[in-house]
Amino acid sequence: MKIETKTDVVFSGLGWIRVIGPAQIAVWAPEEVAVVTRKAII
Repeated sequence: MKIETKTDVVFSGLGWIRVIGPAQIAVWAPEEVAVVTRKAII
C-alpha cells in the first residue's frame, strides 16, 4: 500500500494508526478484520 499524504489505516473494531507519507506499507490482519484507509482525522 503506497501512502502519499497523512492517512489513517483503520483496523475495524480495533483502532487505527496514522501514517505520514510518503511511505510504502504492508498490513496483515485476521480475515474477519477489515483494513481500510481514510484521510487523517487528526
